[in-house]
Amino acid sequence: MIKNYFAQVQLIKDQSGSKYQYNKNSFFEYLFRYISLYATPLFILIRFSPNIVSLLSLFLGILSFFAMVVGDISISILFIFFSIIIDYIDGNLARYLSKTSFFGRFIDGVIDIIVITLFRFGLCYYFFFQFE
Repeated sequence: MIKNYFAQVQLIKDQSGSKYQYNKNSFFEYLFRYISLYATPLFILIRFSPNIVSLLSLFLGILSFFAMVVGDISISILFIFFSIIIDYIDGNLARYLSKTSFFGRFIDGVIDIIVITLFRFGLCYYFFFQFE
């Protein structure tokens, strides 16, 4: 079972090409990609489609926004980190299952924009009402 897990990780890494090479300008992207690389087999085992994983990323982004509005910034940052990792997992999953499509790329981009915008609005809300 462990051999099968690492074989899947290697296959996912091979399908993604050079995306897992370290770029000194983006340490967090490198970190999130590697975490997603080792978490993707879990989503393969659960048999989630890449679009469902994108919706999970959106859900975590919305939770991040609400945590920020409530005033718990540490939980909000944790949710946004998980949302970003799951966003990378959805791309890995689509390539692994050979389910890449224009619709999937479009939805992934729209969800990314929504999540980042909600996080920014949450930060503005948090810092605006924190000092009153």
